[in-house]
Amino acid sequence: YMARSAACHLLDSYEGNLMNFDENFRMVLYTGAKYLTRAIGDDVYYLTQDNDIFLEMYKEKIDYAHEIDPDLIFEGCVFETCGPETDKYEIPEYVFEAFDLPVEKRNFDSSKMLYDDGTWVNHFGDGISMPDMSKLETQMWWYYRATVLIDHGFEALHLGSTPSISYVDETQGYVAWKRVTDLIREYAKNHARRGYVILN
Repeated sequence: YMARSAACHLLDSYEGNLMNFDENFRMVLYTGAKYLTRAIGDDVYYLTQDNDIFLEMYKEKIDYAHEIDPDLIFEGCVFETCGPETDKYEIPEYVFEAFDLPVEKRNFDSSKMLYDDGTWVNHFGDGISMPDMSKLETQMWWYYRATVLIDHGFEALHLGSTPSISYVDETQGYVAWKRVTDLIREYAKNHARRGYVILN
């Protein structure tokens, strides 16, 4: 798979339409690529709820591609950003349960994801920051976004600029990343098409 990988934004869209999907997919088949890294990338860098209207479209195209070549792996992305749009997502019950927390009705809170010393706060503009993976809220958000992508056919995940969001977690032996990736892999066992997910 690594020898047949290709960075190909096959599923990125423009104004709600996939750009040249058929031609891009023909190129994938012609070259023999098997691992399509960043199959969705630009659409979700600054994630908004508007992006999620494309989820079923992604799944439809992935299912179609697998009918032709079942060996293909599509990679989705959970990027190193959080902000006001993050706060619009309600936390599903299964996320609380995965982290052994009491279930409550609330949305994600990006203010609980930030570095205490202000590192990377507003890095991408007003209110849009790089989060701190040592924060529980950040871990829950990464897990949630990973599960959404797995549910829609992605079997590999790019997890963002991990060094930038790991300054604190690094000093703690990467316990937060270990927890998150373990939970993502556990979810994939029961929900991914082949029972696993590739993480990078």
